[in-house]
Amino acid sequence: MLVLALLPSLLPIVSHQPPVSSAALLNWGKLYANAQCGVTFVASTLMHYYVKLRFTFETTPENQEATYLGLIPQEYSVGLDDEPAVEDETPPEERQWDIFSEEEVYRYEMHASYAYCDEAEVRRVANMRIGPQNTPLLTYGMEVLRWEADGPHHFLVTKSAKDRRITLAFRGTSTIADFLANADGRHTRPLSSLGPAPPGSLIYAGMQRITSQPIVEAMDAVVLALAENPGYQLVITGHSLGGTMALLFVLYLVQNRPSLPFYALYTYGEPISMHVTMADWALERIGRERYVAVISRYDIAPRVRTSDGQFGHALNRIVLYMPDPSTRGIIRCESNDDPRCGADLPCEQLSFVDHNWYAGMYLGRRQCLYGRRDGKR
Repeated sequence: MLVLALLPSLLPIVSHQPPVSSAALLNWGKLYANAQCGVTFVASTLMHYYVKLRFTFETTPENQEATYLGLIPQEYSVGLDDEPAVEDETPPEERQWDIFSEEEVYRYEMHASYAYCDEAEVRRVANMRIGPQNTPLLTYGMEVLRWEADGPHHFLVTKSAKDRRITLAFRGTSTIADFLANADGRHTRPLSSLGPAPPGSLIYAGMQRITSQPIVEAMDAVVLALAENPGYQLVITGHSLGGTMALLFVLYLVQNRPSLPFYALYTYGEPISMHVTMADWALERIGRERYVAVISRYDIAPRVRTSDGQFGHALNRIVLYMPDPSTRGIIRCESNDDPRCGADLPCEQLSFVDHNWYAGMYLGRRQCLYGRRDGKR
């Protein structure tokens, strides 16, 4: 019954087709293929979220620690536990670092993971060292400034004195409300607070509805954090639906707080949320060199689009692709339709199996096991 109830809202996402006229009868093969993709998506989605919401998988802090130490190069941890240098007088907009580097991609994957954890867990891992060499985690020295866990309004604001950065992380789909928002495939006009989107711009109604209030609340928290820490840069990150929130937050920031020192946006497994025209406009507003879109091998979430091609990601965005979710390795593609980054994968190969794995690192609550004793994910 759940499948039947959700089909009307899920199918528009993958097969939003106008009525078939007599002239379109020759396209039945294509329509059949689209229907197959629709069924694949619906089945994968229902199974993924049933398992996610129904079960708690277990691993151990020891296993998680071993995975981390075997994955992250030791040189990435050098100097993380040093005292912050004398205050850097360089304006934040002039301080440069490679946002597309493997090290930073792993670092902000961990930040995105923390948004799934409990507040106490995150505070425990903030200054965590692990392993026989007391290796500091990539987020070592992090200070939690704001923790918001009011229903769908789930985000985390942290400070790194070492890097002089404020990080805002949005949680991905974790509740029934999140799932239903993802399933709402109706189209609507974007809110004016996101900026002067071009004519014909549309966005998925459910995603806009569930993200609009957290964006405003997160902005208040970010403004306060930056006011208390002048000279810091701002980084935004998020996984899955949290990636959509992160993207829309930056549009809101550019429109309403353009003077804030925004430096980088990281999205992991970010689903399509808007019309291609609007996505291209959003990329231009944000800045192509500030937007890091990370995709893992066969992950279905960032690839589900309307079969008429109206909704999609920005064509010119830079994609970092993990061809093997279980180990290190990143391919950089200069456009969203590059087959080297999985753009031409048939829908039959796509699923949610890779949705939480990025180049050997699990994005989710397992990143907080370092600070727990009960061993539950």
